[in-house]
Amino acid sequence: TYENDKVRIKNVTAGGPAWKSGEIKDGDYIVKVAQAEGEPEDIVGYSTDEAVKLIRGAEGTNVKIWVEKPDGTVKMVSLIRQELKLDETFARSVI
Repeated sequence: TYENDKVRIKNVTAGGPAWKSGEIKDGDYIVKVAQAEGEPEDIVGYSTDEAVKLIRGAEGTNVKIWVEKPDGTVKMVSLIRQELKLDETFARSVI
């Protein structure tokens, strides 16, 4: 969602790379994105759609995401992109 000029993570999908990292939580804000070894791009003020375009990419490639936690700290999380399969059985077993 878009809130206070920032993209806010409404919920992390179980089984996805962000969820597996354990470092990105519901309510975090995405403030920067970088492709593999590229320079981080500040996305404050970007729409949700614009931010998603930067985050998505070819499966198996690396994306770095800087998240701002509710307490104001900022953390960089490196993720390997993968196809997100919405498997109800998997999600139920996690919950």
